[in-house]
Order: sequence, then structure tokens, then C-alpha cells
Amino acid sequence: MIFSLVLLSFTRFFITHNHNLSIGVTLDLAFSIPVIHALLSTRSKNLKYSTALFFTIGLIVASFIIPKSNQFLLHQVKAWMVPVVELCSIVFFIVQTQKIRSRQSLLKKNDDDFYTVFKLVSKELLPPRLTSIITAEIAAFYYGFFNWHKVAYSDKTFSYHKKTGIISLIGVFIFMILIETFVFHLLLQKWSGKVAWIVSGISFYAVLQAFGIARSILKRPIQINDDRLVIRYGILAETTIDLKDIISAEIYNKQSVTGENLRALSPFKKLEEPDIILNLSQPYYIEGIYGSRKIFDQLLISIDEKEVFLKQFRELSGTNSGTCTAKQQ
Repeated sequence: MIFSLVLLSFTRFFITHNHNLSIGVTLDLAFSIPVIHALLSTRSKNLKYSTALFFTIGLIVASFIIPKSNQFLLHQVKAWMVPVVELCSIVFFIVQTQKIRSRQSLLKKNDDDFYTVFKLVSKELLPPRLTSIITAEIAAFYYGFFNWHKVAYSDKTFSYHKKTGIISLIGVFIFMILIETFVFHLLLQKWSGKVAWIVSGISFYAVLQAFGIARSILKRPIQINDDRLVIRYGILAETTIDLKDIISAEIYNKQSVTGENLRALSPFKKLEEPDIILNLSQPYYIEGIYGSRKIFDQLLISIDEKEVFLKQFRELSGTNSGTCTAKQQ
């Protein structure tokens, strides 16, 4: 129907009677097509998203095919309907968030970690393919500019950035982007001012994302809970393992590697030397940024207080010293 309305807008009949037809085309694109889609669609799970998508596409198409002088009804729809849709979306998001927070016991186990909660909420509200992208982008801004509370480290909460120097590395990366952006902006400005500002805007956005990722490494520690080990690397990677499924936790050396699915949690594994290797009785998955998943049965991690971690792990997991070893390299 959208395609047929677009074709109609190029006909002589539409050009001759564009004043009256513009009203009908606007109503069809903004209301008739979304309603017909809602009535005929068999996918009830994502119906609200697809209907909203058709409504948005209809407004965009109408903005292009209807003459500017005849967009009076379209302006009214944008002025009244768009705010209503936005308000309903916000209310729906808040209500669903409260429902999820009230029924998810997982929140207590993760100390109300924002990224964990946000992903749970988004999975209830958004299509799966969009969830990982949107949560990662928003979380980077949250940790970069809105999360300023200090993490309280303890014998169950561990940092992993102090010895690796990864924060300094990201800082150097940000500095290099800023310098290159400034130079390229001056060069592109001579050719096209618009292109120069677009490229600079993209680069500045990358800087903001990198800054948020760096701060998420500071704000999302590794935690040992009552029966689980929550392992994070900022918003870049994470996994949660039941303690009963960990055969052993050892100080890493090359002789410790025996499994086929050996993985390093850190995306910068070539730049960091891991401290500890976890051997599991069954495979688990690392959840990476933007929804990537990697299977493992041996996991390499970095922990600043590795001896404290191993001691606490023994106590909570109930393993003896022969099972949870801590051999020096």
C-alpha cells in the first residue's frame, strides 16, 4: 500500500487534485496502513513495535511525497500524535520496568547493576536484535556521565583494571582520536564543511563511547555471590557461572590449559596477561557487547587481588585445597 501511494503521488491525477488527495494520502499513511497491519498481523509478540514502525514510516513517506503547501494535516498529526505516542512509550517502559524489578530476584544478586537491569528490561520491551545494540549504546553514556558512585571493594567484590593498564590504554586511544579528528576536520573543511562536521561528529561520538566503556570497567567489578560468580569486563564482556560448576580456580600458567574451549574474558587478551584460569564442568557462554556469544569451558580472567579471590572462592564453593589450587607460575 505504501508503494502504491508513492506511485500515486507521481501521477498527473494527483498533481491536478493534490489538495484533496493529500488529505487522503496522509490519513492512509499515518493511520489506515498501521491499523490494517495490526489487524492482519499474526505475530502478536512484536505487534506494538511493527505497528509503531509502520506509523513512523508513514509519516516519513508523507513528508516526502506530499507537497509542502498541502502538509497542513500532516503537521497536525506530528504536533498531536507524535507526543502522544512518545508519552505512551515512556509510560509503558516505566510500568514494565517496575514489573520486572518487582519479580526479578536476580537484581539483588547483582547489587542492582544498571547494565544487568537495563538488559532485562529491554528484553521485555524490544525485539532481540535491537536489545543488545540499544543497551550497549545507552549503557556507555550512563557509565560515562551519570554513574559517579564509588565502588566498594571487599573480599567478595574485586577490581581487574589496576594492574593491566587498560584504562590508560583507552585514554591514549581517546587522545589519538581527538588529535586526528582535529587534523582531518581542518583538511576536510577546505573541501566540504558539511562533510567535515559529519566526520568530526562521528569521531566525537566514538570518543564518548570509549570514555563510557573505560568508566564501565571501573564501575562493574567481579563479584562472588552466595552461589554464583559474576565476571565482568565493563560492558564489553560478562558471564555468570554457578560455583558448583567450577571444578577448580588456579593461578594461570600455560600448563593449566587443557580444554578445547579456552577463552579470555578480556577483549584485549593480546595486551593483558591473565591471572587466573577457571576450569568448568560444563560449557558456559561469554556475552559480548552487541549480543556476541562465545562458548568456553576454561576461562582466563584478570583480578587485582587474586589471592583474596582464591581464598574467598574456596570458602564459598566448598572446595578443598586440592581441588581449588593456587600454584605460582
